[in-house]
Amino acid sequence: MIRAVMQRFVEHSPMTLMARLMLQCALDAQWVADLFEQVDVRASLQLRESLFSTTVEVMSTLSARLRRPSGDAARVPHVPREWPASITTLHDRISRTRSGWGRALVRASAQRLCALAQPPQRAMPATVHGYRMRVLHGSHLPAGTKCAPGTDGCAPVATPLNALRGAALAAQSLIVYDPDLAMIVDLVPCERDDMHERAITGSLLDAVQPGELWIVDRRFSTRAILNGWPRRCSAFIVQEHGCTPEHRELDRLVEKGRIESGVVYEQPVSIADELGASIVFRRIELRLHRSNGDGERVIRILTNVPVAQLDAQEIARLSCRPWSATLPVPLEPVFNGEMMSAGPPRAALLTFGVAAFAYNVLSAIVRVVEAQQELNEREFERLPSHVASGITATYAGMMVAFGEEHWQRYDRMTPHELAPLVDAIAAHVDSRSMRKQQREAKVPAVTAQTMCAATVDILMGSERHKVELDTEPLAEQRAVAMATRDFSSNPSKALRDAVEAPVMVTKYGQAIAFLISVEEWNRMKSEIRESSLDRLALGGYANAASELREPPRKTSMN
Repeated sequence: MIRAVMQRFVEHSPMTLMARLMLQCALDAQWVADLFEQVDVRASLQLRESLFSTTVEVMSTLSARLRRPSGDAARVPHVPREWPASITTLHDRISRTRSGWGRALVRASAQRLCALAQPPQRAMPATVHGYRMRVLHGSHLPAGTKCAPGTDGCAPVATPLNALRGAALAAQSLIVYDPDLAMIVDLVPCERDDMHERAITGSLLDAVQPGELWIVDRRFSTRAILNGWPRRCSAFIVQEHGCTPEHRELDRLVEKGRIESGVVYEQPVSIADELGASIVFRRIELRLHRSNGDGERVIRILTNVPVAQLDAQEIARLSCRPWSATLPVPLEPVFNGEMMSAGPPRAALLTFGVAAFAYNVLSAIVRVVEAQQELNEREFERLPSHVASGITATYAGMMVAFGEEHWQRYDRMTPHELAPLVDAIAAHVDSRSMRKQQREAKVPAVTAQTMCAATVDILMGSERHKVELDTEPLAEQRAVAMATRDFSSNPSKALRDAVEAPVMVTKYGQAIAFLISVEEWNRMKSEIRESSLDRLALGGYANAASELREPPRKTSMN
């Protein structure tokens, strides 16, 4: 009975199974107990399940925002103004236990989700070698927190009080995301009533870690960032905006070449920090061919990245690149001021943290499905809203169908062990429109049933596979799926993977070819040869036996 129900979910709602496994992976049961200081195991599990269901409810709100068209406002569907009521209930339940846990939730869960959604065998190359990318996203901030030049230095722009009413705390949380991982990796909190630049940049600089390259949004004060940047093997790229610190030119501007948008110049400058110490930075000037959206013709960039790692042209490209457009799930519809103001005021930070967590789960699902299937541009654009709406529609029913003991087996698995399970389920996600699904089948019915049965075998036999992981890894018990797009872009990787396990090349979710190693091919030839010889031997023996049984024929003589 359980197997039949599991097969139904694999066929009709695979994204819900993926979401459940990713939620369990991201929020380890012991981590939740330690975070909220829950001694009672049962209470800790209930709190964890409550957080799961709240995250799924938030996905419903995100789904409505992602379906909102960017063009004609008349075609905008009804968007719920209120966040789930469970957020307020959850906030009242845990607010006295620990403060600032929303940030801890995002940071810890992102690390585990990255290991699940991007295992080493398909890890994407880093944008900048030797650095972990960190992009500060601040377009959701109200105007009052943006730096602007004033008579007495950097001054915030005046903003009506009603613009900050409702979700003032959430609106002043800065989003930090990793474009290589396509996930929000940190939330930098800000003071509620302090609009000064130091309050914002102070919280930001506390989050900087060694080995990171930060691309800072231009709405923040350059002076505050440069004066307080920690000297601990981290780098930054920041555009001059607002109150630029006084600097001393150490050399003249030198042209370094051209990029798509303009001509790049560079010069070294010296800036004195608050203690009077002189620090040398690279000052890069990009003279645009035409004015940008803000009416500017010249963009000036400061950085401490060594020339040996990034030249001036690469710095200019990185600074002016629209990073949010590279993400599979757009940030703007999810974290704009209008959306966050609909949340309960006292649970604003919690709302922001849960929304960021839900965003990461949704982004991880989209990345796994993209890696397993070959999607066209339209299918890829509608995939996030399709996944989010599918999860919210069937999650409650799935939790009724499967008891608590059914999910405990997956809690005992590491992200590395869960990754093959998630990959197997992702092959069944149908990103096409409902009309196209009804008009034509994605794969033949027999093939779909075979693939579904194999996936259910992997899910139901996860405990057995976990015991056998030391002797036979789960990833080697089946073929490695690779879309034709990935095969054409990196055929050498497919050949390397074929040495460890067969590589199944798929197109639109259907297998079209298999790659196997030379050793496997020689073994198959030897088996075919042996079976052929056996058949020949058996055939010869049968012919001889039949001749012995037949009586000798009489010959007539003339």
